[in-house]
Amino acid sequence: MAVAAFLLVLTACGEKKANQTENGGEATDSLTENVEAVEDEDGFTSDAELAMRRMQTTWSKESIEGLPPEENGLDIVALAVAFCEKYSDFDANKQLVTYFTRRDQFNSDWYFVDEDLKNGYVRCGSGSEISSDVTACYWKKKDGHRLVAFWLELGHEGSEHVDQLLAFYDYDPESDSMTPKPELSQRVEKTMSKFDAYSVRLPDEGKDIILMGHDFGDDDSYQCTYYLFKWNGNDFDQKEVSEDEAFGL
Repeated sequence: MAVAAFLLVLTACGEKKANQTENGGEATDSLTENVEAVEDEDGFTSDAELAMRRMQTTWSKESIEGLPPEENGLDIVALAVAFCEKYSDFDANKQLVTYFTRRDQFNSDWYFVDEDLKNGYVRCGSGSEISSDVTACYWKKKDGHRLVAFWLELGHEGSEHVDQLLAFYDYDPESDSMTPKPELSQRVEKTMSKFDAYSVRLPDEGKDIILMGHDFGDDDSYQCTYYLFKWNGNDFDQKEVSEDEAFGL
C-alpha cells in the first residue's frame, strides 16, 4: 500500500526526511492579540509560528460552514480548500488554495502539490529545511458523514524541531459543515505521548493511518515504534505493528 512522504518522517528507522518552508506573510493584529507568542533565542516570533499557534489553539473550537452540497460534487479539494481558507495565514494552506483556485499564481518554484482525488487525498508542501506542509484526506462513514483529517507541519532552519497539528472533522451532508472532532486528535496524542517525538502519515491509498514514535538516546541511538490506526467504517482500531506491517511490506 502506498503512503505519502512527510517532513521529518522516517521511512526507515534512522532515515529522516524534511520537507518544509517559512511563511513570508505578514501577521495580523488580531492574530498577534489572540495567539500566544512563540519566541526563539533572539526573541523573534515568525509569522509562520504565529499561524501554526493560531491553528493549534482555535481549530477544535470552531466549525467550518458553507461547504458546497455533496450532490454538487463535494470532494477532498472542497474540504481542503475550506479548511485552508480559514487558516490561510499558514503558507502551505495559502498555496494549496492558490493552486486550486488561481493556478497561475501558485508558487511552483517553492511548493509542490500531490493529489489523488479518486482516493480523497491532497498534499501541499515545500522541499526545503524551513518548510510548511499540509495534507488532507477523508473517509466515508457508515452514517453518510465523512471523517476529514488534516496533518500540518512547520520546520525550522537549523533545528530538528517541528511544530505540528493533527485535526479531525466530521462533515455533515445535511448542514454542509465540518465539526471538529478533537477527541480523535487527543487519542493520537495520548498514544504517542510516551515518545520523544512522533509523526503521522495519512493514506494516499487505502484507509489506514501510520503513526511513528521516535525515541532518541543520549548515545545518538534511535528507535522507531509503529502504530496502525485501521479504519473500521466509522472509527479507528489501533495496534502496535512492525515496520514491515506498517508499510505493507
